[in-house]
Amino acid sequence: MQLSRRAVLGGSVAVSALLGTKAAATAESPARRTGVDPALGALLSRQLHERLLHDPQSLTSLGLDTGSLAWARSRLTQTGPEAEAAARQRLAQHHAELAAFDTARLSEADRRLYDASWFKLDSLHRLSRRFPFGTTRGPYFTPYIVTQLTGAWYEVPALLDEAHPVETRADAEAYLARLSAFANILDGETARIAQDAERGIVPPDFMLARTASGIEAMAKTPAEESGLVRSLGERAARQGLGGFEKRAARIFDRAVSPALLRQAGKLRSLLEGARHDAGCYALPQGEEIYRLGLLDNTTRPL
Repeated sequence: MQLSRRAVLGGSVAVSALLGTKAAATAESPARRTGVDPALGALLSRQLHERLLHDPQSLTSLGLDTGSLAWARSRLTQTGPEAEAAARQRLAQHHAELAAFDTARLSEADRRLYDASWFKLDSLHRLSRRFPFGTTRGPYFTPYIVTQLTGAWYEVPALLDEAHPVETRADAEAYLARLSAFANILDGETARIAQDAERGIVPPDFMLARTASGIEAMAKTPAEESGLVRSLGERAARQGLGGFEKRAARIFDRAVSPALLRQAGKLRSLLEGARHDAGCYALPQGEEIYRLGLLDNTTRPL
């Protein structure tokens, strides 16, 4: 079937509408409600369910961390080398499953849904196999683990402040659990920064400097002034829950701030010898990163 960019984008919306639901997250097939081919709906729903089970931050962002998935509210998405390897293995398994799916019986609408799903999964799988560095755990491949706009240092504070509810004592305790886990998540990323640097994957100097400065500023903020601490303390107080701000401050001082400084230190250690040009063309396999990245993001080959 000829697949146009419009079909891919439209199909992606359909995938989101079909799968971005609590039913999919709990592995309940939406096929009965949507009219989608039952076998295709079940496969796509199960694959999304499996991805979300390893991504508690997305479960919270989607408002799905309740009921049987309430455990996710106290956890963060793992980022270390082992977690990345497992995510790539899971991607390969899902790719093989979708490749083996018999499309002969699908209606035209279901075939568009399949083609859109296949395009994205095949593209990410190709990137994952070709480039052992960076990450394909999000919707797009990125060659750098942490930048001034990506990474746990940037994403976790926003998640805790904007998506994590603090309405009950259990919510507040879950926030503290996530704050404690934040240090391990940062260290996992730092290990991968070092791992990728050994492969020659180092961001340009201005990106390293700006990212390190932002992380250091967060780490050196007095605990009582930190957004990570105040967000919990103020919202817990509005619910009549006392003592949480002090507990959060201790975690910040003892675990989070040191982990942030370790990550900033690693980034600064890479400044010597880092290039100044921003383009990925200077990286190992840089031309191929551009070629496959363009295809993944636009559906159009270079």
